[in-house]
Amino acid sequence: MTPMAPATGLGLIFVHASWCAPCQRTKPSIEAISQEDNGIAVVMIDGDEDLDTPALLELKTFPLIVLTRDGEELARRGSATREELDAWIQENRG
Repeated sequence: MTPMAPATGLGLIFVHASWCAPCQRTKPSIEAISQEDNGIAVVMIDGDEDLDTPALLELKTFPLIVLTRDGEELARRGSATREELDAWIQENRG
């Protein structure tokens, strides 16, 4: 089970930091996904405030985006445009 991942369905975990430029570019796309009726539960984690979860997720660089299904990791990546995120989610959701 991936820490912070929803137990059922698709989940998207976004680990970011306020000082990280790629995080700030990616954040609006993640926020938009979280507000859509797309069946994806989004968890946003501020790596400046939560130091434990990034370590549990074995974060190597900011940002970290993890796609999960039923609590299990499907794929992970770094920063992305909205179009890249949509394609990546479709490719990995099966």
